Amino acid sequence: MAVLSVEKIHIVVHKSIKDNFLKNLQKEGLVHITELKESTPRSSENLTRINDALTQLSGYKKRGLLETFIKIKKPINFKEFENSVQSYDYEKTVAELEQIKKEKEQSEVLLRSFIDDISILSPWTPIKYDINLLKSFKQTEAIPCIIPSKEIGEEIMEKIAEIPHSFETINTVGSVSYYIFFIKKEQGAQLRSRLIENECEIVGFKDLAGIPAKTITTLKQRVEQTKNRIGELQKKETELSKELSKLEVMCDHITNQDKKEEIAGTLPET
Repeated sequence: MAVLSVEKIHIVVHKSIKDNFLKNLQKEGLVHITELKESTPRSSENLTRINDALTQLSGYKKRGLLETFIKIKKPINFKEFENSVQSYDYEKTVAELEQIKKEKEQSEVLLRSFIDDISILSPWTPIKYDINLLKSFKQTEAIPCIIPSKEIGEEIMEKIAEIPHSFETINTVGSVSYYIFFIKKEQGAQLRSRLIENECEIVGFKDLAGIPAKTITTLKQRVEQTKNRIGELQKKETELSKELSKLEVMCDHITNQDKKEEIAGTLPET
């Protein structure tokens, strides 16, 4: 039996010529070719969710001065680690935190919306009718308008004098005046343009309806209800912050498991 010396070498080639290159090597009598496949770091969905939960609870974690600058791992005994890994239902905690975060974000958006609506309506509280009526005229267009100063108000009245219209003064707050102009629909665009050109603001009232003062009362009630709900969610989140240490253990455990799988997946394939 003949004994041949074997030499192991690594060859790096461009992808575009790889297949032909391997065929040529095999023709030359190479019987064992190992190809290293490319791999990219991957993170499991569970690890991502736990990290998100830890970020959400990070404000509750007490940190020493050193921990402000570097991440410090705290020692844990094996029994505590085993209990955390085997019996702790981290998915339940993570799911609750995700729901709290989602509802808090939705509530905060609602709260800002209610406050903005109150701000829009507040100067118009002298109106004693449903503001939806302003959109119901068939031949006339109603244009709610904010005039920023007395001087601009005087100028604008001169500049729109030739356009047939009428107006109602609703309110004056400091130097700012709140008007509603009434004009034939076919001339509405002309009046709007003239007002905007002269630093006046057209008010759309968005999808608001009802008598402004009553609508504001309803909105203020919703503001309080929403604030209370945010407070309740905050309390739930504070209670769940007690699970921080267990979540950190699970995060480390899943990270280690992922690394093992990643290493196994990058071993050479023949």
